[in-house]
Amino acid sequence: MVANYAILIVSTVAMGIALLSLIFFIFSKKQGINPNQVQVIVNTLPNAAPTQDANVQENTQPQIKIEKPAPVEVKPVKAVIAEPIPVAPVAPVEPKKVDENNSQDYLAKLEAKYAEALKKQEEAEKLERKKYEDALKNAAQEEERQKIIKLLADSVAKKQQMSTQERAKLDGSDAIAEPRSELQKHANKMRSLIDEKHKLFSVNLRDMTKKELIKYMRQVANII
Repeated sequence: MVANYAILIVSTVAMGIALLSLIFFIFSKKQGINPNQVQVIVNTLPNAAPTQDANVQENTQPQIKIEKPAPVEVKPVKAVIAEPIPVAPVAPVEPKKVDENNSQDYLAKLEAKYAEALKKQEEAEKLERKKYEDALKNAAQEEERQKIIKLLADSVAKKQQMSTQERAKLDGSDAIAEPRSELQKHANKMRSLIDEKHKLFSVNLRDMTKKELIKYMRQVANII
């Protein structure tokens, strides 16, 4: 029984080999390949020596040469400290000196020195004017208004009739220590700087008190 199976298996394998040989033979005939030549190529291919073309191809392959970079020498850098730039000392600003020969500087000195007294005199004059202005505003009839206007005119005329010394006692000029002649000299210098047609040019400086001269110089200084 076993022998029969063995014979059957051997027969089947032999038939398979014969069938493969037939198929290969037919394929070789169609391609024009000699079976013996193919067998030789197949048998000799593993042991074949490299051909000249293979050697040429091997020799023509680019060879990459990697060079090791030269070591870079790092030198220590010496720190440079900038020297401070010398700065010239700033000269202290000295206060402006008053030029006694400059009439405007002289006026500024007087106004600073007698600022409080001049302010009181100015406020007193404003109060007096306001008194007459309020009276005129509150006057119900024209006759009453004319009386107030006459009183104001009489007050102004009375002051004008006073002597310089009398007005000086009223406006506080006696408190000013500077000589009146010095004030008049600077007032005259400032008047020479304005146009002769201006109303301030024709005033009489000789009849003015010290305070009136200071007020006059301020009026001139505002237009020159």
